[in-house]
Amino acid sequence: MSDTASEPDRGRLGRRWRLPSPRAIDIGFGIWVVILLVAMIRWLNYETIPYHIIFVSLAVVYGFTVWSRGVMNLVLLFLILVTGAVLLHRYVNGYIEAEELSEIVLMPLILLTMGWHVRRRAAVQAELATLAAVERDRREREQEFLRDCSHALRTPLTLARGHVELLLESTDPVEQREDAQIVIDELDRMNRLASRLLAIADVERPDALVTRVQDLGALAVAVHTRWSASVDRDWQLRADPGVMVMGDAERLQASLDALLENAVRVTEPGQPIRTICEQVGPRGWLGVEDGGPGFAEGEQSLAFDRFWRRPRGSTEETTTGLGLSFVKAVAEAHGGGVYLRPGTAGGSVGFWVPALDSLPQRGPTSTRGTLRDGEAALEVTGRT
Repeated sequence: MSDTASEPDRGRLGRRWRLPSPRAIDIGFGIWVVILLVAMIRWLNYETIPYHIIFVSLAVVYGFTVWSRGVMNLVLLFLILVTGAVLLHRYVNGYIEAEELSEIVLMPLILLTMGWHVRRRAAVQAELATLAAVERDRREREQEFLRDCSHALRTPLTLARGHVELLLESTDPVEQREDAQIVIDELDRMNRLASRLLAIADVERPDALVTRVQDLGALAVAVHTRWSASVDRDWQLRADPGVMVMGDAERLQASLDALLENAVRVTEPGQPIRTICEQVGPRGWLGVEDGGPGFAEGEQSLAFDRFWRRPRGSTEETTTGLGLSFVKAVAEAHGGGVYLRPGTAGGSVGFWVPALDSLPQRGPTSTRGTLRDGEAALEVTGRT
C-alpha cells in the first residue's frame, strides 16, 4: 500500500526538481547579476563578496547552458567592464588596496580556463557520439549483409542438396545427368550470389574506392563497345566526351556492366539498347535505355532493393537480384545516386556522380538518345 501511495509523490518530486528551460535560466541569471552589481555599488568595503559571487554564478550557469563562444565572450566582457569599473572606483577613493585590482584579471582568466575545458569536453563527447553512430551503422550493415547471405544462399543450397539425394537414389544415367546439371547450376548461382554480395559489401567500406580523374564518356564507350560486339541487340550510343569525374574506374565500369546486363536480360534480339553518358549541371549521368518491359509504377521503390526480381518467368528467376543494388552502392560510395524512369514500352535506369566542373566540356559524339528525353525520370536515391 505504501509503495502505491509513494508513486504520485515521486512523480511530483521529479516534476518539482526538473531543470528550468535555458531561457528561464538566462533570465534568472540576468536578474541575479543585476542584484549583485547593485550590491557591489552600495556595499562599501564589501564589494569583493558580490564580485566573486557574480563570477561563480556565471560558472554555474555556463555549465547548464553551454553558450556559444560569442555569447560567452560578450557576457564576460560586460561583467569585466562593469565590475572592473566599480573596483577601480573603490581603489581611487581609497576603499580597497591596489593588489585587489588583480581580481579584475584573475577571475575572468579562471572562468575562461573553465569554459575551455567545458567546450573541449563537449567536443570530445560529440566526436564520440559520431564514432558511435558510425559503428552502429557498420554493425547494422553487417547484420543486414548476413541476413541477405542467409536468405539468398538457403534456396540454392536446399535445391542442390535435394538433387544430390536424388543422385544417390537414382540408377537411371539420364536422370543422374539431369540432377547433376541442376546441382552445377545451383552451385554456379551461389557463386554469383556470393561474388555480388561481397562486391556490395566491399564498396560500402569507407576506404574501398581508388579514385582518380576519369572521363565518364570514354568509359561508357569502352564498355558499350565490348557489349555490342558480343550480344545481338540494336545497340545505340550517346556519350558526351569530357564528362570528367573523380571515381573508381573499375567499379564504375562494373556498374555500367550491371545496367547493360539487366537490359540484355529483359530484351530480345533486335530490340534497342542505348547507353547514355552526359553532364547535366554538376552531375555526370550514366544510364541505359532499352526496349524491354520497363518498370511498373509499383516497382519504382523496389528496383534497387537487394534480391528484388520482377516476376517475368524463368529468365528473371535465374538472376541474383543484386545488379541494381550494386549500382546503387557504387553510386552512393562516389557521393552520387541512382535514378529510374518507369514505363511499359521500355525503361531507363542509371546513376550519377559529381562532375568536375572546372574541366572544359566539349560537344557530343552522337545524337541518338539523351537523358533529357526523360523529363519524368525519378531519382530514387542520392546525395546533393
